[in-house]
Amino acid sequence: MVAAGPAALFAQSNDSAQTLARITDFVPGLTANEAQKLASDGNVETTYEKKIETRLAPDFAGVTTIRNDLSKIKLVYGIEALYRVPIPESIRSNPDSWKILYNISRSISTLKGIQYYSASRQRMRIFYLKSYAISDPNSRKALADPRVSSIPDQSTIYAFQEDSSFGSYVMKVDYTVGPDSYDPNYLLMSLTNLTTMYYSIIPIIDPRSFQMHLSIVPHGDMLYIYGNSGVDTFTIGFLKDHINKSFTNRLKAISDWYVAQMKAKADELTHS
Repeated sequence: MVAAGPAALFAQSNDSAQTLARITDFVPGLTANEAQKLASDGNVETTYEKKIETRLAPDFAGVTTIRNDLSKIKLVYGIEALYRVPIPESIRSNPDSWKILYNISRSISTLKGIQYYSASRQRMRIFYLKSYAISDPNSRKALADPRVSSIPDQSTIYAFQEDSSFGSYVMKVDYTVGPDSYDPNYLLMSLTNLTTMYYSIIPIIDPRSFQMHLSIVPHGDMLYIYGNSGVDTFTIGFLKDHINKSFTNRLKAISDWYVAQMKAKADELTHS
């Protein structure tokens, strides 16, 4: 194996410096270590309590919406996470790229069966046992995923879900594209629980006391996925640790789901 020469090493170093510069310019709240981790690992995350944090957010207008929405709940615990992944060429070069990215987020049924790593059980565990669109908060009849042929500026759907931690519940899912659907530069998917969420038989999250926001923000040939989740819930004993870990896992699982669906769609386009 031939070692890289000085010119190659310099080029690699220069590329790395340019990548870090692009990251810190687009995500000004990152520390130097976080920017380096995002460049090398593709993800950073942090938790917060009581006071809303959006430090890991890229520079996009949807951050204001996230902060305004989270301010409506009595925040006990929150997590924010940022992921950076390449946009597949078959999507990036497609004239309908934004519609593709948008409809991935509306593929609610594909959440069923996704997995996460359970630290307490030390194994992978199924996250969503059920997930499908419904016509209204009182219905339990499954509808087809509400994909669209043209992107609206704003849209709301409802979803029935059952997960391995908090049982069954109904979510309101709001979609916003900005600055408008004719020339979008971000997609914001915001979920709010409309029914009580339970841990076993214990009601722990009242209606409209949990929010999860997932932002899809292309930047050059990279996709930044910013998640921020906040909840008003118990803060006592073992429940606090379990809930905190559960919502951390939830945000990561949703982000991983989006990336997996994007890659699957890219493969489909490549071989079509």
